[in-house]
Amino acid sequence: MNLFSRSGSFASLVASSLTDCAAVVALLGGKPAGDADETTASEITIADVGAGNGLLSIPLTLALPTANYELVEPRARRASFLRRAAGIATARVTVFDKRVEELPQTPRWDIALVRAVWQPSIAWERIAPLLKTGGRLVCLAGKETPLPSGDWQQLYYDELLPDAGDYPERRLLIRRR
Repeated sequence: MNLFSRSGSFASLVASSLTDCAAVVALLGGKPAGDADETTASEITIADVGAGNGLLSIPLTLALPTANYELVEPRARRASFLRRAAGIATARVTVFDKRVEELPQTPRWDIALVRAVWQPSIAWERIAPLLKTGGRLVCLAGKETPLPSGDWQQLYYDELLPDAGDYPERRLLIRRR
């Protein structure tokens, strides 16, 4: 379906994506609610904004199957693929083939994930209205991504994963609404 760029190897892309997924699972403590027990896992909604080929969100639905997932991908071919791939998930998955700005701008997500879509400050501007109170924006970032100003937390993969392998300088940039 031509869902991957031609730069880099497929194996390194998959390894990178699965490492990203493992970092998110570690951040959430293996539970969709993360550090919050006030909400049951089935009430948690995790969004993947710019879900692309699903190499972050589809493994995440398998690792944390009790959450609800909303995958936002404006490219029709990729959104169609995500709908088909979501069939292997035991989690509830909804795919939106729209830009995030086209969604109703009301709080709906507990956690929003962004990888390689925007700089964190731009992601915050576009996604904050869709986060519930206390919801978190999690930007998956490389070492070249500057830490934005404001109330951001930064966690390196080697802090989250016992063996970050080739990815110790990658990090999660987190901001809570």
